[in-house]
Amino acid sequence: MNKQLRASVAALAVAILTAACGSNTPAGASPTASVAPTQAAPVTLQFASYAWQKATVDAHNKIVSDWNAAHPNITVKIVTVDVNSVHDKLLTTFQGGTAADIVHDESADIGGFSGQGFLADLTPLIPGDLKADIPQGVWDTVTFGGKITGVPTILQTYSVFVNKKMLADASVTLPTAASPWTWDKFAQVSKQLTTADHFGVGWGLKSPAATVMSMSLNFNGLFFYNEGGKNVVKFGAAEQQVLKRIYDLAYNDKSLSQTTLGQSGPDILPGFFAGKYAMIVGGNYVAQQMVEQAPAGFDWAMLPLLKGDRDRRDRRLAHPGQHLRRQVGHDDHRRKEQLGRERRVSAFAEARSV
Repeated sequence: MNKQLRASVAALAVAILTAACGSNTPAGASPTASVAPTQAAPVTLQFASYAWQKATVDAHNKIVSDWNAAHPNITVKIVTVDVNSVHDKLLTTFQGGTAADIVHDESADIGGFSGQGFLADLTPLIPGDLKADIPQGVWDTVTFGGKITGVPTILQTYSVFVNKKMLADASVTLPTAASPWTWDKFAQVSKQLTTADHFGVGWGLKSPAATVMSMSLNFNGLFFYNEGGKNVVKFGAAEQQVLKRIYDLAYNDKSLSQTTLGQSGPDILPGFFAGKYAMIVGGNYVAQQMVEQAPAGFDWAMLPLLKGDRDRRDRRLAHPGQHLRRQVGHDDHRRKEQLGRERRVSAFAEARSV
């Protein structure tokens, strides 16, 4: 599909929405004249999603169902993509001109697709309240060449999960959002929790790039820089911080299970449930796996994000209302999140986007 056709598809989607939501005034007619509404021809938009956890799949299905019920002439159809081959699937369909109208992908992956002209510029389509609701640092992750090519729907952070009983038995006090652990405190507690029977922490680092790059922001480690309009990669002191600390945990303090380093995040959960490590580090999506897989009576908690020597967590990683929360205490909070998700899907459906 060439650029001209892609632009037409985006414009057509917007025109269809306009026609479906109201009436049109023919050229030359008075704006106040009585004109019969012009009904747009039905259209179906394909939404390629790699959502795989039950809670996320259910949320996507509900959002799309609500959209379709409210917009009978604009039907969104979910096309499931294997989570293990998202990039390859999207690249193949983009290059073959068969890509879905709306795609679900991580921000780290869409820079290349944006640079190749596969994604529409959503900048003029995003409502002001939605733009204001998400921190600029998050928008920056989906902005390329001054164009917003994606709408953030959920943030993935990497957190410490703990077996609360094991920490209580060791007289370790849990941190709070107002007073999170520093990396040094985390290392100290890991040593304190390590015994002849179990490790202080397990950390599945089979695919470490996203974890390391995300957590390196605590130390202002960016890896990718733009100097004079030229993109460069740097591996300086800031970028080395997290890797050095992981090394120290595993090989100097010996509080991090070396076996887990070659495992994936889900692979280490059985050991965590069995008490082989008192803490694990994983993506926030692990919370849903805990809900579904933890044995009865297993008391666990996800701790506030670790704090580095430069605390960039709030601006670059965390923002209330952008996470799929495990528990919501009040109906108004739940409704606010639902409305936020509905607004994002509405923005998705206005153009061929990510």
